Formats: sequence, C-alpha cells, structure tokens
Amino acid sequence: MSTRQSIYTARLLDLNQKRDRLKSASRQMGWVRLLVFLTLAAILIWVIIPLQSPLIFLGALVVGVVIFLLPLSHHQKLLDSLAYTETLIRVNQYEIDRNEKLFSDGVTYAEHSSLAADIDIVGHGSLYQLINRCMTSFGNMALVKNLIANAPNPDFILKRQSAVQELTPEINLRQDLIAIGLQGISNVSQKTVSESKLYYTTSGWKVLLTVWPFLSAAAIGLGIYVHGAFYALPFLAWWPLMQQSKRVNELYRETSGTSSMWKSYAKLFNRFDKASFKSEELVALKSVTHGASEAIQKLAKLSARWDQRQNGLAIGFMNTLSLFDIKCAFDYEGWKRDHQPQLGSWLEAIGHVEMLNSLATFAYNHESYVYPTLKSGKPEINIQNMGHPLVATTSIVTNSIQLGSDGAVYVITGSNMSGKSTFLRAVGLNMILAQAGAPVFAQTMTFVPMFLHTSFRQSDSVQESTSYFMAELKRLKEIMTAVDQPGGSLVLLDEILRGTNSEDKSHGSEVLLEKLMTKNAITLLATHDLKLGELQTAHPGKVLNYCFESEIREGELLFDYTIRPGIAKNKNATFLMKKMGIV
Repeated sequence: MSTRQSIYTARLLDLNQKRDRLKSASRQMGWVRLLVFLTLAAILIWVIIPLQSPLIFLGALVVGVVIFLLPLSHHQKLLDSLAYTETLIRVNQYEIDRNEKLFSDGVTYAEHSSLAADIDIVGHGSLYQLINRCMTSFGNMALVKNLIANAPNPDFILKRQSAVQELTPEINLRQDLIAIGLQGISNVSQKTVSESKLYYTTSGWKVLLTVWPFLSAAAIGLGIYVHGAFYALPFLAWWPLMQQSKRVNELYRETSGTSSMWKSYAKLFNRFDKASFKSEELVALKSVTHGASEAIQKLAKLSARWDQRQNGLAIGFMNTLSLFDIKCAFDYEGWKRDHQPQLGSWLEAIGHVEMLNSLATFAYNHESYVYPTLKSGKPEINIQNMGHPLVATTSIVTNSIQLGSDGAVYVITGSNMSGKSTFLRAVGLNMILAQAGAPVFAQTMTFVPMFLHTSFRQSDSVQESTSYFMAELKRLKEIMTAVDQPGGSLVLLDEILRGTNSEDKSHGSEVLLEKLMTKNAITLLATHDLKLGELQTAHPGKVLNYCFESEIREGELLFDYTIRPGIAKNKNATFLMKKMGIV
C-alpha cells in the first residue's frame, strides 16, 4: 500500500468512527426530543389548562415551543454533521478504489478537439477524469481550459506550480472543498442569475411594501373593534399581485429550487476565505472572492424564503397581508442590483479554485511525480524515466529521451503493439501536465514551453461527405498552419496518410517531414514504414531514428516497451495471424 493510500485509509477509519458517534448522539437526541415533548404536553394538560387562564395558556405555549425547538436545533446540527461526515467518507473511499463515479470525465465541457481525443485528455479513462475533483460547472470548464487551451507561458506555469504546491499538503481544505460541492451542487441544475432589467427597485415599490403590512394590521384591528367590513381591505393586495404576476413568476423561476446550490456556493467561498495563502495566484483569488460568502448566503436565504410560495394556503395568507411575492421580487432585484456585477467573477474564481484543488489532489496522489524545470530558447524537451500517466505504475516501463537539441524530426518505428503510440501519448500527456502547472510522470524533466499539435485518430463524416483520408489531410493542414504561428511547437503524428497506397503514403510522409524540418518545431512520427528511416541519412542532424522492438521467444511474443536508437528490425503480424489460427 502506498503512503497516500495508507493516509486515506486512516482518514476513512477516523471518519467511520466519527459517523458511528454521530449516529449514536442523533439517536439519543431523538429520545431527548420525545421526552421534552411528552413532558411539555403533560405540564400543559395537567397544570396549565386547569388554571383556565388564556394569558397563562398562551405564555406557556410560547415558552413550550421555544424549549422544544432547542433540542430540535441541536439535533439538526448533529444530522448536518452526520451527512457531511458521510460525504467525506465517500471522498476518501473514492481516493482508495475509485469505484464510484463522483466527477465528470470532461466530455460535456470540452469542445471537439483532435488534441483532446488523440492523447486521451478528456473522456472515460482520460487524464481529465484522473485529475478532476470539480463539482461546479465553472470548475469543470476551468480544468478543461487549463489542460487543452493554455498558451505556453513560462510565467504562468511557474505561478501555477507555486499555487498547486501550496495547496497540495492542505488535505483538510482540499477535501472540504470537494465535500461541500458534492453535498449541494452536484445534483442540482446550476442556474445562475439573469441580467434582466430591474423593475421593483424604485422608491414607489419600497414605500408600498413597507407600508402595506401596517395597513393590513390596522384593517384587521378596525375589523375587530369597529366593523367587520374592514377585514376586506387587505384583499386589495391582490390587484397589484395579479398585475405583476407574469413579471414575478419570471423572477421566481430564476431562483426556484436553487437555495441548496447557493448555500453550498456560500460554504465554498467561506471555507476558501478562511484559509491563508502566500502564492500569488491563490492570494489574487482570495481578493476576488472577498465578500462573496455573505452575499451568496443572502441569495440562498432569499431563494428558500420565496420557495414557501409552494405552500398554497400560506402564500395566500402572506400575499394578502404583506404582498409576499412582490416583496420577494423586490428583495431579489435589490440583491441583483448590489451583487450581480461581481457574481460572474465570484463563480469563475471558485471554479478556478476547484481546478487548482484538482491539480493539487493529483500532485498529492502522485508523490513520486516531479515538477519540471523550464528553459527558454528553441523547442527542447529532456525527460528521464518518463511514464504514461494513465498506465498503472505497477506494470509500466519508463523511457528517457532528449528532443530538440540534436534533431527536429524523430522517426519512431516498431511492430504492432510494441509501444510507439503509447510513447507518443506519454510525451504529449506529460507536456500537458507540465504546461498546466502540475507534476509529471518522470524522474526529471526540462523543457521549453511550446504549443502541442497531434494527428492520431481521424474519422470519416457522412454528413460532411468527408472521407477518412480527407479528414486526416484537413488535420495536417491545420497543424502546418499552426506551426507557422509565433512560438515553438511539439508535433505528434501517429501512422499518418493511412488512407492511400503504401508508395504514396511513404512519399507523402517524406515530403511532410521535410516541410516540418523548416519549422520551429519538434516532430515525432510513429510509423510502420521502415523506408522513412532513410531520412536520417538524407538529412543528418535533422532526422533521428528511434524504435521499439519485439521478440519471439518459446512461441510467445514479448515486448520490452523500451525506446532505443535505430530502425526496428522485428515483425510480428505473420506470427500473430498464425497464433490466432487466421492463416
């Protein structure tokens, strides 16, 4: 068991013990509440009622309700603590076995991207799914952007590394942020506040809403002591209520059912604000979120209050006496006037925090990973004992390679299943991690930040009348246009031009690689075409050959998945067809 696994197991043990204690306390409090109720009921029936004093009866009733609510409030706190503890148990259990699908795989948050599909950045079993600990849509989108759309900015990478490193050891903070989101945000529609024109925030409405409850009370008093006709006066409230029903309902639909979500957002902001930081990125985020917790807590309470309109009898009574619906609309628009300009920034900031939390959890879980060292100049990558982040560490073979300083194009040959494509994806994913500010699966890594372009998996399109071959040509055209832009590039190509004959494919690949040699780019091409290995002789110092070999030993096909200089010599297609009985 790894060190991290043992830590999660120990936390799980403590949390399970805490859950048992809370369950026991909750059961005890249930009995206390029942005892208090029966005691109060007995006093009311056998002591208070026989006194035959309405004032004493009402006073005793009020006192009894207050006394009954005291254990009720404490019991609710126990239940809330129990629910939160059970959520933390789920979080730690996930870190141990990942049997439960708690987090998005990123597909719904990422636009179509050849890069994302080629090297498994998003989707089931992807790098995104491995890293992700976000519960809000803002966090999920921030993480997608951080993995796919980041420009190679050295200052940005160094600041991000600092923030991730500061968050990594803060396991209580990190798990609290995850658990809060998991409790109240993951299972609700994440509606936000619209930018509709404000209508009720005028002095006229303020005066009416302030005065009307007093007028209603006065009318009831006059009905009791003067004439019953005054009872009808409060019902005049239904004239403005009917007039404003459409506008009120539109505003209500914005807040309906969102109280739990906003309450969780308020808790997220509050938990983040309680922490202290030194890294520039986290300090900047705290300055953005200052005041967000209190403001969003008000929105949560307003939403909960307005949802009382679902009680038909109560809403009729409250509307008649206080113009309840319009008062809620007035308060909601007042909230929008005061806080809507900051809301978007607040939500993006907490999403950014979730993204950093995901990267820090990834760094914590992969304690053997290292933060790469940045260089400046022409494209260059030097990575030692590199592994594929999505392959189990117990069975992985690591490789070392230096790219850029001794060649612009690297032709990687090898038989089927020898590890060529996996190696390219390992290079690409570790570059993604490095430029996202995360640690990489390597013993050491030094690199110059650069753009990443790939062509691995193309598909035909019946709707667009696009063949497989034409789809690949379009992708290669995009790459050639992209590498002309300022900044260096890393280009990963896997068995290109598969949609044409072997001679045409070989010649086309040569021409493409010769063109890429003139660009400010490092190009890695995985191929079965051994003829492309001749480019090293034609372009000494610009093309280098590497390969993955296989070996047939005692009737078994064996791979060592180790990259080495040269052109592959061994083949396995005929052997595999014979072994499977095809030929």
